[in-house]
Amino acid sequence: MANSKTSESKKGKCFCCQVQFTTTKSSLNVHFSIPLSVANTPHNPVRFADTIGIVMERERPEGSLDRLRWYCRSTVHDTPTIIYEEAFHVTDLGTQLKPVIMKWQQNESLRMCRHCGTIAEPN
Repeated sequence: MANSKTSESKKGKCFCCQVQFTTTKSSLNVHFSIPLSVANTPHNPVRFADTIGIVMERERPEGSLDRLRWYCRSTVHDTPTIIYEEAFHVTDLGTQLKPVIMKWQQNESLRMCRHCGTIAEPN
């Protein structure tokens, strides 16, 4: 999860996040949820073969954006480094994810880290 703080500036309140990657493992028959209070927390749910996962999605307010984001796996970076990010308003997650993922997989220039030149595998 991310550490966060709110601070005052001349323009108003600022919300700052420091990303720290963690792995949370859940066992069989265990419910795991990300509370709405931490919505938009970068996460990567992984399900394994022959398992069932249920995802409950909230109805997004008009104008809200979800993001798909890929990070460089190279060990040369001191902090998580974004290779590519695409933001979009979700109305049907089941149909909207695939085109964005395929776009990334099929375009090597989108998979190239602008900082170190590493090209991510398309899988």
